[in-house]
Amino acid sequence: MRITIRQVEAFHALMEVKTVGGAADMMNISQPAVSRLISDLEAETKLRLFDRIQGRLVPTAEAEELLIEVERSFVGLEQIRQTATYLSNNNIGVLRILAMPSMSGDILCESVARFKHAHPKVDILWETRPKQRVLEWLTYQGFDLGFITLPCADKALGKKVLTNNMPCYCILPKGHRLSDKDYITARDLEDENMITFPLGSEIRHVIDKSFQEVNNHKSRIEVRNIETVCSLVAKGTGASILYFFDNLQDWMDKIDIRPFKPDIKIGFAVVYPQSRIMSRNARGFLDIYQTVHAERMAHFDQIISH
Repeated sequence: MRITIRQVEAFHALMEVKTVGGAADMMNISQPAVSRLISDLEAETKLRLFDRIQGRLVPTAEAEELLIEVERSFVGLEQIRQTATYLSNNNIGVLRILAMPSMSGDILCESVARFKHAHPKVDILWETRPKQRVLEWLTYQGFDLGFITLPCADKALGKKVLTNNMPCYCILPKGHRLSDKDYITARDLEDENMITFPLGSEIRHVIDKSFQEVNNHKSRIEVRNIETVCSLVAKGTGASILYFFDNLQDWMDKIDIRPFKPDIKIGFAVVYPQSRIMSRNARGFLDIYQTVHAERMAHFDQIISH
């Protein structure tokens, strides 16, 4: 089997932008050239990677599986390129961090800003990925730190627990019919649209347990980003169950927050590879992040208590 880099680049581009024209623009080649590269890749792999449905190219299940391996390879190649650039520019290092979407909010932004102010010559690579991809890339792709929700049982990774008993809350549109209740239960929400995290995520699994006896929601909207959840709730689209989010103050005039019963606890941690010594940049960034996290948690508790 003779798969070329160019074929893989065409496949990756097409999976990214979903159209042959877009892939051609990304690669700076013609559309027929992209189509030919994809056809050659299908011939070499003996896989049908795309179906044409109503004039659109739709990836097959095999294409989705192949993309996982292609992305791993592309990350490795990109790191080699960036490292060579850093060395040629005489920079003094690079910090590579990974974070789940729900951990990519203002705490991480503030931490990056403070670290960059203290270390202006250090380059930072920040990738946002689902939890399983964060764990995989930390182990195999040379990243320094990962920011995740607990639990984490991966023995190849060390971890620093930030908090292990953060309760979840129900968030509602401002002035919702349930906003006057002291706390919200799953039964209270049985006639509400629910905005949730995707199936397969641990927090979704934990929350769904509380709704086992309540199955008549109007509908669900599944998203990964907390900002998106808050925006949808603020627009009256539905209710949600959320754990700590670090820019709560920005939403207080748009949503109502109530305790959720029974208690659902969530934890946060920073994880890192056990197979190598943590770099000086990673240690410095971790110290800053822990400080910012503690500040924001205290602020969150203050807002909730009021």
